[in-house]
Formats: sequence, structure tokens, C-alpha cells
Amino acid sequence: MIHARICFFVLLTIFMTMAQAASPVIVRTVYQEGFPAKYNTADPTRPGICIEVIHAIEKADPGLRFTGLDVRASTVRILRMLETHEIDVFVGIGRTPEREANLTWLTPPVFSAHPYLFVRKEDEANYHSMNEIRRLRDNNTILVNFGSVQDEYLQSFPDLNVDRGGTDTEKNLRKLMLGRGRFYFGSDLNTLPVINSLGIGVLVKPLSIHFPAADNYVAMAKDADPALHARLQAALKKLSASGELDRIFQKYLK
Repeated sequence: MIHARICFFVLLTIFMTMAQAASPVIVRTVYQEGFPAKYNTADPTRPGICIEVIHAIEKADPGLRFTGLDVRASTVRILRMLETHEIDVFVGIGRTPEREANLTWLTPPVFSAHPYLFVRKEDEANYHSMNEIRRLRDNNTILVNFGSVQDEYLQSFPDLNVDRGGTDTEKNLRKLMLGRGRFYFGSDLNTLPVINSLGIGVLVKPLSIHFPAADNYVAMAKDADPALHARLQAALKKLSASGELDRIFQKYLK
């Protein structure tokens, strides 16, 4: 009888251990609105770089399962959700001095984007430096997505006239075409697909001003769970070493 009970408890322990091992670790995240190159589930063939990276992480570590992609949030809200632990991780966010101390950054970055100032092609002026833009006194409004890396960059020029009332690339490009701003400041990766989808490629052009590239990372809260951090970091490095991160990125450059 005692032997039977011991066998029962041994089997129960094994079963519970196997059940726990089979249960996936839930990773809470969120869907970023306004940046279709990163998040765009409306197009199943090109759902966005970050969506594809999330699926690749799940494949690299089948014990992880991301949830929360049905919730849409702006960049500012995403940063707040990370800091307050409403979400565990966010895939695809720029690393800036203002954000550096508040978050944990996983390496390598998932992709890199290059910012440009876009104008209507009918605008005959061709500026080559930010100093030229800063010297403008009339018709000088720059449209930018609120809370984006580009928004933070423009804040280093307090003399600029910046309209940061929008959070969506498409809406800001429509404002540009209506003349409700002279410039739109956004990355090539996020802006060019929207320009193409709106059919305004012949109406908009980038200026030849050089800006530093913006790497986008997987980020977690500063005091994130070390075990989850280690698993995500391992999966990310695996994807980088296999070339999968670059394959996903190159797909969205075409």
C-alpha cells in the first residue's frame, strides 16, 4: 500500500512537472498604431517587421507566447506601459537619451531606419541643412508623430515650429498634402510605404538633409523579470545569428 502511494505521488509529480513545462510563458505586449511598416495586421502578406519578429521569437523559443496585439497604443502610451509593467516587452522602439535610463534594451537592434524631411514636390526650395530650416520665418511648420524618435530629435531645436499633434504617419502626410505643414519628418521605412499606398509618390520628395539613423530595439522595463529577459535575449541572438532578422528587414525594403 505504501509502495503504491509512493508510486502515485512520483507519477503525480512527473505529470505536474511536464504540465508546467508544456505551459507557455505569456509575454504581454501591444500593437503600435500609426507605423504600418512595423505593425500592419491588415495586410497578412506584409504584417509589419515587428509582427514578423514576434512570430520568429516564438518559433525560436516555442515556450514563449506573445499576447496583447489586439490592443493598439501610441508610442507615448507604450513607453508608459513598459515603465508601469502593464506590458512585459515591446518590439521595435527607438533608443534615445531620454529613454535610455528607463528601459532595458536587448541587442542587437531588430532594424534600422533613416529619418528624412519630406516636402511637396511643388515646393521648389531645396534645403541642405537644419540651419537653413531654422532660419525660415514663414511657412516653416514641421509635422511629426508625437512621441516618436523624430519628435524627440526635433525637441533639441527649440526654435523650430513643430506640429506634434498627430500620432499617425498617414494622417500627417494627408495634412502635408493639404498644406497644413510644410515638412513632414519621419523615417524612410515607415513613410515610404504610406506614400506608396496613398499614391502620392509623384507629389512628395525627401530633402537631402542627413540625419542620424535610428536603430529600433526590443525593450523591457528596467527591473524586468531576469528569466524572461534571458530567454528573449537568447531568442533574439539566435535570430540574428541565423540571418532571420536581416531577412525580415530586407523584405520591407522592397
